Amino acid sequence: MERCEIILSGIGGQGLLLAGLILGDAAAIGEGKYAAQIESYAPLARGGSSQSELIISTTEIDYPKVRKAHVLVALAQEAYLEQIGRVREDGVVIADTPAVKPSGKIRTIEIPLTEIARETTGKTFTVSIVALGILARLTEVVSLSSLLNAVNFRAPMGTEEINRKAASGGYEAAEKYADLLSGTSAINLGSLKQ
Repeated sequence: MERCEIILSGIGGQGLLLAGLILGDAAAIGEGKYAAQIESYAPLARGGSSQSELIISTTEIDYPKVRKAHVLVALAQEAYLEQIGRVREDGVVIADTPAVKPSGKIRTIEIPLTEIARETTGKTFTVSIVALGILARLTEVVSLSSLLNAVNFRAPMGTEEINRKAASGGYEAAEKYADLLSGTSAINLGSLKQ
């Protein structure tokens, strides 16, 4: 696969915009790929819907908006309902349970992302970075080392350590879910990895 389209969605205050920037940096700087990222959020940023869209590609990107996502990370039910129609039929959803109650026929991996954030860092606001660790492990679109380097570069000063811990914790937690994805074309993104 030359191109991977990803939507990170949730509500304001969950760190999705920062997560999108970190993932884009990990792909572009760490992996030498092309990356484009756009973001949107409701006028009431904290508590309103928020999303970060990324395209990661081995070739130049001519249009930066996600057309049909290969992967949707949903951290809130409202975000899931808003974005599920933008996921490819053979795509996959990584849903934060129990906050998200998936429905429909798109393949969904239910993972307690917020609980993992709480256990790993003691802070639920690190949920989006935990999700990046899980996404990196399940898709191999970026390596953990590229992700951690991007956290060091992009995380607000003084939060680098907790964000590295969140990314690593998510990556480790994803191990138990990896077998759910084996053999699926939806998340077989390893060919993007150099």
